[in-house]
Amino acid sequence: MSALSPRLHRLLVDIPFRSVYPDEDKLNVRPLLRAAFTDLPALEEFCSVRDELYLELGASDEPGVWSGWDRLRTLVLYNVDVSTEKFWKGLYASKNLETVVLTRCDGLNEVDIKQEWKNRFGSGEMERPLDVLLVNVDAEHTIPLGLERWKKEDKMQVRLLNVPISYYGDEDLAVICQQWVKRRILQGVPVADWS
Repeated sequence: MSALSPRLHRLLVDIPFRSVYPDEDKLNVRPLLRAAFTDLPALEEFCSVRDELYLELGASDEPGVWSGWDRLRTLVLYNVDVSTEKFWKGLYASKNLETVVLTRCDGLNEVDIKQEWKNRFGSGEMERPLDVLLVNVDAEHTIPLGLERWKKEDKMQVRLLNVPISYYGDEDLAVICQQWVKRRILQGVPVADWS
């Protein structure tokens, strides 16, 4: 990946990083993966189809490796826990981030995501705009905490998107959402046009 990293602007990965936890990594694959994903200086759009790019090497409060990609504008993650401090540290550290897509994320009923975003900015520091798209099937959307206090003029704009399911409803809902997002990214559909 080091040969491509200076020229790689868009990347989609469909890898179940959680299939090997740090304490189960007998072949030491995780340090290699973490090093490869850390060195992506030109990346502007990133999508992890099956998880939040879980590349921790042990217990850590450090944000995800994506927070070190200085040019990152669009971040698409699956099943990230928005109630963790490291997630918010990562978003704040990503100074060029414009759009975040969270597919089937956890923690929406534990933290007010708009308030968490506002809390990152100290006095005298201007809150950056951020568009957030929450993707799930209609029946499994969590009503975000604090929704009733949100205003149209907030710097963070949040939109809920319902992934269509079949009439019979016999498919795995996680897979449906993952594949729907993957298709949109591969087709090059701008996130603002997802519906």
